[in-house]
Amino acid sequence: MGFSLRLMADPSGGRAYTFEEHPEYFRLDLERKPFPSAYAGGRPTLGIAHPDLVANARASMREPLAPMAQHPAFRPYVLTNDDYSIYYGWDFSPQVCERFRAATGLDAPTTKPDPAPGIVSDDDPWLRWCEFSLREITGGWNRAQTQGVTEARADARVGPIPGGMQIPYIHMWEAAQYPPLNFGPSGFNLLCCYYYNTFWQPVMTNTFWMEVGRLANRDLPQWCMPDLFMTGGYVRNNLFHLLAGGAQGLAYFTYTERNASTWEEVKRLAPTVRRVGPVQARLRPAPSKRLGLLVSLTTLCFEPTHALDVVYGYENLMQAHQDVEVTCEEELLSGEADRFDAILLYDVRWLRQSVCDALAARAAKGGLVLLDSTIPFDIPGAQRVDLDIGMGEQRPQGEPSGPNIRTYGDPERVARVGAALAESVKPAFDCEATTLVANRFTADGVPHTWFVNAHTGEEYMYCRERMGAGHPGAGTPEKVAELRAWEAQRMGAGPYRAEVVLPELPGVPYDLVSGRRVPTRDAEGGTTLSLTMERFGGALIAFYSDALERVAIRGPSPLGALQAGVFRIEVLGKGGPLPAPVPVEVVLTDPTGRVNGLSGVCAAKRGVVEFRWTPAVNDPKGTWTLRATELASGKAAVHRARVQ
Repeated sequence: MGFSLRLMADPSGGRAYTFEEHPEYFRLDLERKPFPSAYAGGRPTLGIAHPDLVANARASMREPLAPMAQHPAFRPYVLTNDDYSIYYGWDFSPQVCERFRAATGLDAPTTKPDPAPGIVSDDDPWLRWCEFSLREITGGWNRAQTQGVTEARADARVGPIPGGMQIPYIHMWEAAQYPPLNFGPSGFNLLCCYYYNTFWQPVMTNTFWMEVGRLANRDLPQWCMPDLFMTGGYVRNNLFHLLAGGAQGLAYFTYTERNASTWEEVKRLAPTVRRVGPVQARLRPAPSKRLGLLVSLTTLCFEPTHALDVVYGYENLMQAHQDVEVTCEEELLSGEADRFDAILLYDVRWLRQSVCDALAARAAKGGLVLLDSTIPFDIPGAQRVDLDIGMGEQRPQGEPSGPNIRTYGDPERVARVGAALAESVKPAFDCEATTLVANRFTADGVPHTWFVNAHTGEEYMYCRERMGAGHPGAGTPEKVAELRAWEAQRMGAGPYRAEVVLPELPGVPYDLVSGRRVPTRDAEGGTTLSLTMERFGGALIAFYSDALERVAIRGPSPLGALQAGVFRIEVLGKGGPLPAPVPVEVVLTDPTGRVNGLSGVCAAKRGVVEFRWTPAVNDPKGTWTLRATELASGKAAVHRARVQ
């Protein structure tokens, strides 16, 4: 058993400030008037920029954590910033404007501009103001909270559970949140959000937002707080799209609004999470990918809905089986985006000059830069894709895209997108079904791929019309009953099967969800994998360097009370321990058959698990049994140790 904490930073330090007494502590809007706070009866809102308030935030995180931070049962993860909209956002107070002028030499803007789409100067005042607000105001607030937590415990992680609900991670209606400038060196040391999709957007959008969270911070762990408001089928698909996005921690809020099918599905899925969890926690994005899709901060500064449009292009690419991941301007400038074979711009209406220059330099060196038809400017050396990637249609150059909820998952659109890119960027695999999507990772150097059975466009709209957030007339008992019956019929009709042709097989494939070796056969152009998963479910395929042969255990016997025992569990291929993080379930039982609390699932390190057990003085005497089962195919070994 263990516990973690949820803390809320207090900028007031426990004092009741008024605007009349301390105007320097309060946020001002673009018109230099106080922001009314809906959370404080319309009274002015405290800012988060003044040094006194930042110091209060740091102390208010450190002081309640310090007394328990070293407790053995404390899990060093802290969630904070519930509903960031209370504090985050533009602040045009005099002291913030003065800081901006000192940092940039520019005056804070007095109006929000509406420039024609195109290339923007790096010194554009509005762009600089948004960046400053993100990095120095929001980021500074996040840094203070992180410092407070790590002062109480150096290895602790802290991340936000911000408001935004269906729009996690990026919030640019005000310059409030953007991961590259709010996390890592600029803010929190744990990527985290809450995301209550609730069919507001296609469920695959979960994967997109997990990738957005990692932008320019790909070394940070990532958590998410999903919702349990919908149906069992939603919960299943929601989970697997989050896992396919690389989420390493899930903290569900169990509101009373959940229905029976939701709770039953959670209980069904818990063992799956338990078996794949130790490997999931070690997944990292594949070191190289074929296609990087740009989410542009410059465009976000002028068009806050940019990311909500990019997601539809991303989903078309995923359903066209492209090996795609989102990237950002910061990664293009730092060189981190060099891990992509090609960079694709879709719906980027504005781009700063330095990023344009970086893309031109990439193209001049032979790198592939692709502009779809929505891009209203040219980049030297870039190639045009004569298609709107979000709409799957040919449109005049520079015309804005128009994707929306109803354009998701249309097989004909997906086919056109796939065909438009196929000559320049080959898909990761061939598969007839657009309902199978994949995302590549690595764990300890071993290739892993998440495959997920996604909704079709028709299926998604059926669900949304009956229970989707914001859909007119959705959520009535009759419509919820229709949806539950519809899901039950599909989920009860048998497994989802798909044939996938990989041009190169990176290893021997095992499905860690079902615990079996994946059947393969030679095919024209590569190797066919025969995938089987639950409807709306997923499969985590590990590609090992060798086939699993057996499990072996070596350890002491007999053991005395308080005598430390180390048991070496090996997952073996033909050449010895398999150099892979194979999931292993270790079960220790006493002579009466009772399972010891040390039992659990872990991931081997290069094919080896060291299980440590010291018998207690009051442990039963006699023969204890240690059983180790590798969960990739089910092979097991047993070791018996006599306690005397």
